Amino acid sequence: VVYEKSSAYGTVVVTDEGDDVRALRFGRDGVRQSLVKPGDPDFLGLAYTPVALAGLALCNEPRRFLVIGLGGGTIPAFLHKHYPDAEIDAVDINPEVAFAAKTYLGFREDERMRIHLTDGRKFIEAVRQPYDAIFLDAFGAEAVPAHLTTREFLSAVRRAVRTDGVVIGNIWSTAVSPPYDAMVRTYRATFDELHVLRVA
Repeated sequence: VVYEKSSAYGTVVVTDEGDDVRALRFGRDGVRQSLVKPGDPDFLGLAYTPVALAGLALCNEPRRFLVIGLGGGTIPAFLHKHYPDAEIDAVDINPEVAFAAKTYLGFREDERMRIHLTDGRKFIEAVRQPYDAIFLDAFGAEAVPAHLTTREFLSAVRRAVRTDGVVIGNIWSTAVSPPYDAMVRTYRATFDELHVLRVA
């Protein structure tokens, strides 16, 4: 354990995994929320991450990204390297997650990549200038927060993305998250087109 801090949203833990890799967890025995090699934004240690980024193939020349759920900063850091002129907004409700990402996981803010400490739903509902790509990657210790799984929330997400943009959601399978099938139905009911990519 490199860092451990209680917060209003659970205990934030950073662990050293060996080979210069660190993990962000919620609780000492929590699953790895992020796997990061500080200083190497191309390192995508968790299996879902490159699959999520494959969604960018459906987006034409993205210039504005929104990532709901900062975690260790893996997705925003990768986007920042490969789209250096793009604006990237990363949103997380937990200040301790942002602190851990910046202090122990190598995440760096600048004029084009910013962290917003607020509830993802409130941020989405306040968006006035739509994004080209939105990543929904917010998790608590056990699952996606319930208020980020509703038809009302996804309708707000649809309004916050350009008509030719893409929304990429990370949701766990039925083995881990019982509402999975309901979440897929909600995505299908909200968006005109849905592609489900299963990650081993």
